[in-house]
Amino acid sequence: MIWLMIIQELREFGVEKPALAVLKIELLTPIDPKALLAEMQQNRKNVEQAMLQHYNMDKGQIEEFFNLVAEKQKEIGELQATPLFSHVMFTLGQQKTVRLFINKGGSYFHYIESDMISLCDPEKHSRKLPGQRVWNSIILMIQPRAT
Repeated sequence: MIWLMIIQELREFGVEKPALAVLKIELLTPIDPKALLAEMQQNRKNVEQAMLQHYNMDKGQIEEFFNLVAEKQKEIGELQATPLFSHVMFTLGQQKTVRLFINKGGSYFHYIESDMISLCDPEKHSRKLPGQRVWNSIILMIQPRAT
């Protein structure tokens, strides 16, 4: 259902079908747990910083998390979790808004509510949108419901 709502918004924004196919692959392809663990280990310092900032985890909890991901790779793979699913689950679990910046080519990057200060330097976080600016993108928000 969320994917259909995203497609509707993007079509109104003028995103063509080939770009939607690119985005579908990026958002709906299941995450490979081995690749995830390798990327986490390769970028460990940044991952730890993000976990400290977004999840308020201490160093011991972060170490436990890395160990758990390593031990449970098979089970994680069986979940068939996708990046979109992860963004939704993060929003529900942390009660923080995730903003997806999607350009007309179908590439995207995301910001978490507490990262919004980074918008003053969009080039800093444009790993999937090299050379693009935030204002060339549509912004879709996944946000918790107000209670």
